[in-house]
Amino acid sequence: MDGLYPTAELADQRYLQQRLDTLFSGAHRADIKIGYAYGSDTSYASLGAAAGAIPVGCVTKLLTAMLAKQMELAGDIVYTDTLSHYLPSSEHLKESDDLTLKQLLEHTHGFDDSAISSVPLRSSGCIDDTRLLSQLLEAARIANPGKLYSYSNAGSWLMAAVLERVGCASFASLLEEYLLAPLDIEIQPQQSDQAGPEPMPICPAVGGALRLSVADLMALLRQYALKESTQWPSGAQTEDDIQPLPGWAPFERGVFQAWKYFGDGWFGHNSTLPGASLLVRINAKRATAVVIASRSHAASTIAAKLLARLLPEFASLRIPKRLDGRRADLAMQADVMGLYGNAACNMWVKRSGGALELCRYRCNPMGNRRKFERRIQLIPAENNIFIAESLSRGVLYMQFLSRRRHAYDYMWDGRYAYRKR
Repeated sequence: MDGLYPTAELADQRYLQQRLDTLFSGAHRADIKIGYAYGSDTSYASLGAAAGAIPVGCVTKLLTAMLAKQMELAGDIVYTDTLSHYLPSSEHLKESDDLTLKQLLEHTHGFDDSAISSVPLRSSGCIDDTRLLSQLLEAARIANPGKLYSYSNAGSWLMAAVLERVGCASFASLLEEYLLAPLDIEIQPQQSDQAGPEPMPICPAVGGALRLSVADLMALLRQYALKESTQWPSGAQTEDDIQPLPGWAPFERGVFQAWKYFGDGWFGHNSTLPGASLLVRINAKRATAVVIASRSHAASTIAAKLLARLLPEFASLRIPKRLDGRRADLAMQADVMGLYGNAACNMWVKRSGGALELCRYRCNPMGNRRKFERRIQLIPAENNIFIAESLSRGVLYMQFLSRRRHAYDYMWDGRYAYRKR
């Protein structure tokens, strides 16, 4: 651990609390909890109520990856095996479909799950993989397996279905057996809004009922991601091991076995739910882990303010350079214009008043264009990126990918890839 990384300062609990107090004590109704680990030291700081447990949300994808890793280390699964090796229901896939477990975790499976709101379950509480695959195949594939990253829940759902088949138990039971029970962490189920005493199911992609404390998450990171015997996700020794994003993104660089990669050795994930924001980061080579949970502020904003001075590489923002003028040349406009979309929405890119604009429509269940949502002016920038004129409209930018002669195959928003219709 060299002196270039002053991370030890934050491992001092008094210093961490003082820094949090200085930056956020005047904030209205601040409710923040932070955990920080460096080497063998762990510190915590909090403001406000800082409730013990918070919905884990999309960070659950990391827990699914941790569970898969434990079962892989035990010899129960092999990441390079195809899905058909584990799920009989995968007979719905083409014989030539060589979709692997690694591609499930790294969002390169090619499925479009944008119209699926929740994973189907059997009466046993396990994932109904037959129904799930049937639903996924109702939509056109975004790309062939391994070709293109596009963030989704489908990979975690299918990986959990594999783990359930191999482990002969529900995802929640396996999570408790392999990850939580060894650390004396108890699942705190959240009751559903429906009548009756049954708790909401735990979802391997978006959490569902799963609620954990910052201390719980720190313990999980220490045991299953920082522990020297596993050395994971630092198993990605070089950037060649990391699945790159297909286009530009302001912070993310790629993904490695479900862990998003942010550059300079930092891996993790974020989750944003109403009244619950969560950020998880780990740098195994630096033996450092960060967990930030808040009910009052965006966890990413807290991280930027709290860590920017000491860890400038923690959130290295890249901003595309705008091109001179507000309009792309006519040839470039013609190349990118057209209809793009997925099962949930269609987006028309067309010329308006000499500039480009994007019109977004929400699809009905049959996939037809129905409900108009918004119209966004696009300002040209470098690398085929167009920045939204109004950043408050829910779209920050679009980038056009995979050029073929005078057209592009995909439009990318930093998270999802949309196929050219």
